[in-house]
Order: sequence, then C-alpha cells, then structure tokens
Amino acid sequence: MEQLETAHDVAAATSEPMLIWAAQALEDDYPHEAGSAWRLDDAVVVYAPGLNRNDRLVFTGGPEAVAALLGRVPLPREGKLRALGTTESAREVAARGVTREVGTFGWMDLVGEPVRGWSAEWLPKPEIDEVAALLASANPSAYVVPGDPGARRWAGVRDASGALLSVAADCWPARELGFIGGVATHRRHRGRGLSRQVCGWLTERLYDEHGAVSLMVDRDNPAAIALYTRLGFTYRSVTAATVAAVERPA
Repeated sequence: MEQLETAHDVAAATSEPMLIWAAQALEDDYPHEAGSAWRLDDAVVVYAPGLNRNDRLVFTGGPEAVAALLGRVPLPREGKLRALGTTESAREVAARGVTREVGTFGWMDLVGEPVRGWSAEWLPKPEIDEVAALLASANPSAYVVPGDPGARRWAGVRDASGALLSVAADCWPARELGFIGGVATHRRHRGRGLSRQVCGWLTERLYDEHGAVSLMVDRDNPAAIALYTRLGFTYRSVTAATVAAVERPA
C-alpha cells in the first residue's frame, strides 16, 4: 500500500473525476480536517472529511484491490463515513463483505466544451440571505447552502423587478474540476428554463476556470437529469455505502 501525498499524486494515479474531486481534501486550503489518499495495485482510495456534508471515502479500481485497500487504510470510527464508487464497482466490493450499500444516485460529468451563451450573474455577499430563502422554499434538501465552507460563490437569475428566481452554487471545487450544487428555482417560475439558464452560465465559467465540471443528481429526478444532459453532461450511477471496518467495535 502506497500513501499518496498530494492531489497531484492522485491525478497521476487515476483519471476518475470523483477521485480528482475528493482529492481537494489534500490541498492546504481545504476548509476541513486534511484528507488522505492511498493506492494498491489499480485501486485508489481518497478520504475527504466533511466533503459536501459527509466524511467521504471515494474509491476506484478492481474490486479485489479496492476491498483489500479498504481493509487496510486507517479509518475514523466516529462521524458519518460514506464510501462512494460507481454502482457496479461498489456492489462488487460490497459482495466481498467490506461495505454495505445505503443509497444510489447519479454523478454527471461535462463531456467536451460547454454549451455557451447563457445569461446570469454572480450574487454579491449582501444578497446571500435571498439565496438562503429561495433554497429553503424551493430545495430544502440541498446539500450546499449559504454559510457552508464549501460554498464558494452563488450564481443567480433575476426578473425585471429584481426578484431572485433561480440559483446555483460554485461549491467544493477541486483545482482541476469545478462542481455545481445548490440548484433551486422559485416554485411559481418553474418550466421556463431558468434552472438550465443559471446552470448553463455557471458551467461555462467553471469549465473556463477548471477545465472540467461535475455534479451530483438524484436518480429519481428525471427532469434534472434531462436538464444537465442538454447542457452536455453524462450520467453515471454511483452508490454510497458504509464501511464494515468502521462498523466493527474498536
């Protein structure tokens, strides 16, 4: 087992976007406890505390090597630790008794150049209370909200009167991968393409800054999946799991 010391080391070991995203926990400016990363054969595992509301253990590689690596890495025994991998890989690892599946959802990656020509704006900090109010009403289960240490900036669309109608967050970005979260549109203004407008505008800017963009989506939200697909993203099924090594008594 080899420890990977930096996000650059992780990127050299794997091109998997979920691992590139999680490896931000190895950067000096990461806003939570520092993370760790390891490699064994073709398996790579990144531990990212506090990433997008959870302590995450993101993995890729062959199931035998992943299972062996998860059984050897030092893991915390407190907190809500969630292992995350593609559904196919996660289920093969779970079959080896290392993890237990708890939920499946979608991870979407931008493929190629973004669709351009959208109109939105960055929202100044004094307007963040408006963002919080819109999220509380339109998307109360959002994984990122104003005040979250990973919420870097908020983009928004307003109507002619200045009312805030739709928002999305530039959140938890890795150096080589932007990430979108906190998408919400006022309930009375849905069906007008506002979410696509703000997400399209944000995707352009994150792509120009990072060179790649990803996001998570509920697998039972076909409207959102269709929206992101029209913006050039592709869907992959991913599965979150608990880790047997953490569940056992110390």
